[in-house]
Amino acid sequence: MAVTLGRRFLAALLASKDTLEYLRFGSVEHLFRGDETKLWRTVDEHIRRYGRVPTLQTVEENTGEVLPEVGEPPAVYYDKLVERHIELSIKSVVPQVADLLQPGKVDAKGALKKLEEMVFRMYMDTYGNTVTDFRNSYGMVIPEYVKKFKGGDNYGIQMGWPYLDSMAGGVGEGDIVSYVGRPALGKTFQMLYSALHVWRVQKKVPLFVSMEMKPLLIMQRLAAMYSSTPLGQLRTAELSTKKLAGLRDSLMGVQDGGVPFYVVDGSLTSTVHDVFVLASQLKPDVVFIDGAYLLKHPDSRVDRYRRVAENCDMMKSDIATRLGLPVIASWQFSREAVKKKWAVGDKPGLESIGYSDVIGQISSIVLGLFEEESVETIKMRRVEVLKGRSGETGMFCVKWDFQNMDFSEVTEEEESLQFV
Repeated sequence: MAVTLGRRFLAALLASKDTLEYLRFGSVEHLFRGDETKLWRTVDEHIRRYGRVPTLQTVEENTGEVLPEVGEPPAVYYDKLVERHIELSIKSVVPQVADLLQPGKVDAKGALKKLEEMVFRMYMDTYGNTVTDFRNSYGMVIPEYVKKFKGGDNYGIQMGWPYLDSMAGGVGEGDIVSYVGRPALGKTFQMLYSALHVWRVQKKVPLFVSMEMKPLLIMQRLAAMYSSTPLGQLRTAELSTKKLAGLRDSLMGVQDGGVPFYVVDGSLTSTVHDVFVLASQLKPDVVFIDGAYLLKHPDSRVDRYRRVAENCDMMKSDIATRLGLPVIASWQFSREAVKKKWAVGDKPGLESIGYSDVIGQISSIVLGLFEEESVETIKMRRVEVLKGRSGETGMFCVKWDFQNMDFSEVTEEEESLQFV
């Protein structure tokens, strides 16, 4: 048998021994040619019947074929299969279109229809995850179920607050989570708390892009949170000998363990495309963008409202959807909108987010921070869920403890005892 692209693709899939890797590609039968199709159907039938990728020996016994040895992951051969499919499909329709345009029997509308049918078919084949057909639901529903079953409570990205994580069921690919609040209300601290939870508890890789602070300031906050060291004393070099020793021990331990935690200076990733390129290279599990309203636009002439709106769309399409990474970003409420709401005793909502309505529209989850510094909020802050993935709203309280750098969720018992 010839060593074809289809055989290399299947050989790579079988070598991976990963059922999810196979199912993730969705419906691929149209990519195979000739006797490749029979081979693919044997593999596909085995997976659907037994729920696991067959061994090379099983395939050989059932088909009489010995698959080739491969050195690349399945995605490499999949991309080449797609290219081959497009090329052969175009070549097959060209003679038909040419025949309809022969002198003396020109059927321009018929030729156009042939081209339209071919383009639509190519679109459906290439972007099947965008335009879907329920008949192909197996390849979408089952992989998601398996991921959830295997992941359990660790499924998706967890924000670190039980109330929100239970409501959201984990933040996954394609999701945008937005923190919204006026300046100095703690958006950065809460994003860092979630990023540290992702890294420390879930053992997943965060990419934290700060548009407002230099990396040193972010590192100081992370170090203080990780080691439960008072941030103010860390910044002013006033730690006790014991606290300084604890800080040193904690940070020395960080060097040897765990997955990367990337912190990036926003001035080096000034556009959504810059963040996209960086995420493509570093391959994080989640992207945090602190101060997303400060991202620049490729066209410097656009006003800030169009800039924010189009950047939101690009964050959703390029990073969240194309790279399959959840994006957690912070924005600001409009000062004027908040004042008007509070003037009539109303609470600001999605319509009060500054610069663009698109932020609320594209976000799967929107978290609002409203409380100014006061006696009641010295040790506890309320977070409003302005929008959940399925339209939920609600609220939860987090600790605001800068002595121990603790921003975890407040339990009902702790809340009832807070001011006793």
